[in-house]
Amino acid sequence: MNIWERLGIERTTELRIIKKAYAAKLKQHHPEDDPEGYQQLREAYEAASKFAKEANTTVREPAEAEAEDELSMPIYPPEDTKGEVDQPGDSNAHTVYSNGVFQSTASADPVRLWIHQAEELYDDFPARIRVESWERLLNEDIVWDVERGPELQHAFVSFLMSCRHLPRDVWQLLDGTFYFTEDPEELREQYPTYFAEYILQQLDGSRELRYDSLANAPVGDTADMERFLDLRESALDMLMEGDLEEAEACLSEASAWFADDLDLQLLWGKYNMAVGNRQEALKCFGHAILLQPDDLEAYRYAAQLRYDDQRYEEALSDCERILAAHPDDQDALSLEGRCLTAMGRISEAKERMKRSFDINNQHMSTLMYWSSTANKHHHDQGKIDPAEHRRVVKNNIIFDGFLFLRLTWLYIFVYIVLQLFFDVPVIVTGVFVAILLWYLYRTLRAHRVLST
Repeated sequence: MNIWERLGIERTTELRIIKKAYAAKLKQHHPEDDPEGYQQLREAYEAASKFAKEANTTVREPAEAEAEDELSMPIYPPEDTKGEVDQPGDSNAHTVYSNGVFQSTASADPVRLWIHQAEELYDDFPARIRVESWERLLNEDIVWDVERGPELQHAFVSFLMSCRHLPRDVWQLLDGTFYFTEDPEELREQYPTYFAEYILQQLDGSRELRYDSLANAPVGDTADMERFLDLRESALDMLMEGDLEEAEACLSEASAWFADDLDLQLLWGKYNMAVGNRQEALKCFGHAILLQPDDLEAYRYAAQLRYDDQRYEEALSDCERILAAHPDDQDALSLEGRCLTAMGRISEAKERMKRSFDINNQHMSTLMYWSSTANKHHHDQGKIDPAEHRRVVKNNIIFDGFLFLRLTWLYIFVYIVLQLFFDVPVIVTGVFVAILLWYLYRTLRAHRVLST
């Protein structure tokens, strides 16, 4: 079996085709499960890459250059040897000096050349994750060519479909140039819905995975890195969909490549929480904190786990770390109030809940525990100030009303619509009243539980 058969492709000088084939075959020959197959695949990949690079650095005749894809030529020359030489007789022709060879690009289309520059930038992972690298690329004249703009954007989005692993700040920079979020519906109409949604989710941060800890990761070359990033992203998707078995498989394979990635540890922690392995989850969040002490997401999960395990002092310490960076973080204030309540420090707990309530009196966690904290606070006091008592009663009424409407708003809406357009039978009204009474009972029962 020759190198091309092992990679599953025809003979080619396109590095991108070779890398994609290698990444696809890696799924069948993981280094831990099939070390011999992986070694053979790796040797085939290196031999094919060497062949393509040698072919792309050979001076070709114009006719031959037109017959092949011009974009296979490297166009990023070394900084100290970069230069261009005008070609006589063709005002659009020029020669790029790269790797010690002058190469003609007379027939290359500017849009295709720019896309090729994007490909080369993407393949250089440390450069790929730096905003400055993309800023330089986006300052090229072709980007601001009004006539070629739509063509360039379409070509670039097609490129992003297979080369999508970019930090959020790079996506935001691209959005500032190509205006992806200006009209989301048009984006969905022009491109596959799944990918339009992917772009929008990357920009709003709902699917954000970070890249800082990967800058010097010993993962391997670009194809290896792409496989790692695919696995990490697939694990996130599987966790969101509740497919825990597949999530575990993706996380295990990714960890074999590089375990000291912040987001990978957070994903492991969430997976262990989902399967009920609380101690392992805490270990993962602790590992994430060691990797990045300033990142607060791990502290949030760790604090909740420790609170659930009645380790209130440790949970309180995690909350204080969050509040030191974000004093108005309502989730941390509410959890800190719950810890203090459980520890019997009722006055302090009430103060935390009040701070959270003053920031936003519709914050659900604060609403749920406000009544409990206030009740415990007054239980330990003798004489209660009438104004304070009225405020507590008012807060309780607001909470009970909010909870009741949250449970019954749909029934009320349907009943009103029926009353407007139909002659509603008495039995329907009776059922409606019964439903309201049932949810009123549940609301009062919830209030009683929270107040004890």
